[in-house]
Parts: sequence; C-alpha cells; structure tokens
Amino acid sequence: MQTVTLADAQERLLELVRHAQKGEEIVIVQENAPSVKLVLTTRPGYGALQGRIQMADDFDAPLLDFAEYMP
Repeated sequence: MQTVTLADAQERLLELVRHAQKGEEIVIVQENAPSVKLVLTTRPGYGALQGRIQMADDFDAPLLDFAEYMP
C-alpha cells in the first residue's frame, strides 16, 4: 500500500491510477489523516484465470471413507 499526500496525488494522479489498475492500493492523506483510498473497482473478466487452476485427475473418484455407503 502506498501513501501519498493530497498535493502529491494531484501532481501524480495518472501514475497513481495506473498503479491502482495493477492492483495496488493507494491511500491519499489529508491533514495527516487517511482521507481516500484509491483501489481497482473492475473485476477480471471471463477466462482471466485460464491456465492457473488445475483439477486433480481423481477429483470425482469415490472417497475411501464412504466406501461402505457406495453400492
């Protein structure tokens, strides 16, 4: 998390927005107290996690603990 003053945020707004778009949180301080948090509001779209999630080959295999209940 990055903390900047209001005056600094006014000068570097585009840069701070780009950081927020990458997922970084920016807190804008006014009169020595946190005033505003700049965060990403959009969510990743369909397929954003493609290739990052793997499912085990035996995902749907019967569990040994339930063998007595299986036909």
